Amino acid sequence: MKRSKDNTVEPSLRPDRDTDRGALLLAAKWFFNRATKLESVTRIALIGSICTDKKNPKDIDILLTIAPAADIAPISKLKRQMSGRIQRGLLGADIFLAEEGSYIGRPCRFREPHPRVGCAQDGLRCDFNRPFLCDTSCSFELKKEVITSPPIILYPRLLTAGKIPADVQAVFDLPQENT
Repeated sequence: MKRSKDNTVEPSLRPDRDTDRGALLLAAKWFFNRATKLESVTRIALIGSICTDKKNPKDIDILLTIAPAADIAPISKLKRQMSGRIQRGLLGADIFLAEEGSYIGRPCRFREPHPRVGCAQDGLRCDFNRPFLCDTSCSFELKKEVITSPPIILYPRLLTAGKIPADVQAVFDLPQENT
């Protein structure tokens, strides 16, 4: 990553909000800055195509590991706000929740958590014992190896399983060397 004398990222490496990758990465950075302040969040990782050099990913995938029985309402709110920040057609953001090494679902995409026809049509179920937890186990399962060894762990400390794309390095102010 090229830096100027004042230690800022050179403009050529800053993501462009007018590109798909740029819009997704800037929204993810916004989410990251807020999610790290939640006591229930124990790990934040990037997974999926954003961890590659794919020019036009359709979404950004974030794996959030949370404390057992954590309140999901603040995570759900941040996810909705992040999705609103993307503002680029059909692009989206997926937050996958893990707890004690297991995938538990996604945060609800609605302000008020209760069953909806639209959710059922998408293969989603509300968890009545845990508000704002959307159980996707009937239609989706996150592989165990993605949970245990995601490509890029951003929080609580940087850990990578390979080369980090330059734009991801720039947005999250990551060192060039993999750790």
